[in-house]
Formats: sequence, structure tokens, C-alpha cells
Amino acid sequence: MTTTHGYLAQVATTQFHCPGTDGISKTCRDVVITGTPTPGRTPVTETRPAVRLVVRAGLHGRPVTHFVPVLAASEGHGGYAASGAFVVVDNDAADALGVPAAAYPLHDYSIRDPHND
Repeated sequence: MTTTHGYLAQVATTQFHCPGTDGISKTCRDVVITGTPTPGRTPVTETRPAVRLVVRAGLHGRPVTHFVPVLAASEGHGGYAASGAFVVVDNDAADALGVPAAAYPLHDYSIRDPHND
């Protein structure tokens, strides 16, 4: 089932922003956070694409937290990397996600898979 609603969040960029040719932060300044236990009310649209939170073990077991687009990377691309953009999570979305309100990296720069060249 595709999630069609979530929590509205702004995308902030840095001077080092490099979304590549198809990173959502290239054109979008808002995203919709999906995948929360309590669904938000903002609809996912073409101009407000869906993102989801990823938490994984990092160096020395410390958690690494970032967002990725819900849609899979373009054909021929193996996944996403950091682009220099951030998803700004407000209090409502943070409560739904169980994380502190903060700006989290957005990994939307799609990585070309060398095995598909």
C-alpha cells in the first residue's frame, strides 16, 4: 500500500548542495514525511514528494539518521547518497517519528551503479 499522506517538512540546503540530475532537492523545497505510526494530513504530490526516515547503526554502533525518497532511485542507479540538503523536522513530525525535532540529512543524490554501465 502506498502512503499518500504524511507530515509536511521544509528542505534546507547548504552552500555545498549537489543533488545531481534527479535529486528531489533540486526542485522541491517541501517534502512529506511518511512511514509514521500516526499518519499526517498533508498529501504527497509531485511538488511535495514522500520521504522516509532511515535509522541504522553507524560507527561504534551509534545510530545514523537520515531521510531518503520513498520512490526508488532511477534505473541504472544503485541508491542514494547525501546531497547537502536537510529535512527540517518540526515538533509534530518529530513526535510521530520518535526523534528530536532537528534538521536531518536528505540522501537524494542518486548513485550510478557501476555494474549497470
